[in-house]
Amino acid sequence: MASKKAALLIVAAAAIFATNGLYVRFLDLPVEALAAGRLFVGATALYVYYRFTGKSLRIKSVDGARLLFAAALFNALAFYTNFAAYALLSVAMATVLLYTSSFFSVVLEHFFVKEKRLRKENWLAVFLGLAGVGIIAYGHGLGTGFQANAGLFVGLASGVAYACTMVLAKKSIKANGCEQTTFYYVLVAGLLLAPFALIAHPRFTLETLGWLAVFGVVNSFVGVSMLLRGLKAVKPHHAIILVSLEMVFAAVYAWLLLGEAITPHVAVGGALIVVAAYLAEKEG
Repeated sequence: MASKKAALLIVAAAAIFATNGLYVRFLDLPVEALAAGRLFVGATALYVYYRFTGKSLRIKSVDGARLLFAAALFNALAFYTNFAAYALLSVAMATVLLYTSSFFSVVLEHFFVKEKRLRKENWLAVFLGLAGVGIIAYGHGLGTGFQANAGLFVGLASGVAYACTMVLAKKSIKANGCEQTTFYYVLVAGLLLAPFALIAHPRFTLETLGWLAVFGVVNSFVGVSMLLRGLKAVKPHHAIILVSLEMVFAAVYAWLLLGEAITPHVAVGGALIVVAAYLAEKEG
């Protein structure tokens, strides 16, 4: 029963995260302001929660601080490129490209962190994942125009950046602790994006500020908390399938609210990326 409840928490988190693209489309704000705003609101909610529950946010070492800064840097890049992809591509396609992070992270852990020995399943995951990206790129018309190329580039960059974030965050959790890593890599990422948000000259209204607050609290605090609770009782290779339901939810939301059709190339490419994610996290 506990594992079923944990699985439901992960599915609920995926349903929440799938609304990211809708906020980007509906809120009349630059992507820099959206990303920075969500991170700041999320960091504020995390701070209040950790202080209320008596959790320490002290960083334990200089090396730990360096890991945190590196994780935050890539987190800022992941947020910016992901939100930019939502602005340039269909919501379903941008979400699918973000999930290339699952197989990129396995390769990064092997070559840069030396935490994993690559198995045949990992290499197959990389092959299937890249094949999925290739199918999506072909269907989107790679090379046919600036917007098509830029959208695919930032979408794929979001997957790579998020993979780097996860690899560095895992190392930071070991060095600093879960609460410290979660709070500071969100807060510092927001600080890194803040200058770019100001340069973009966002025009805030009470309505957009209200929705931005909802976006930050629900997606950055509630969704992440549900995901972390669920991951404690679900094996990684099962969890990745449940988390990948975000792609399905995102496609359905976009179809219902934005009228976006789900193309065969995105469906097939997304399916290959889900299989790649499963193989990447499968225990040896």
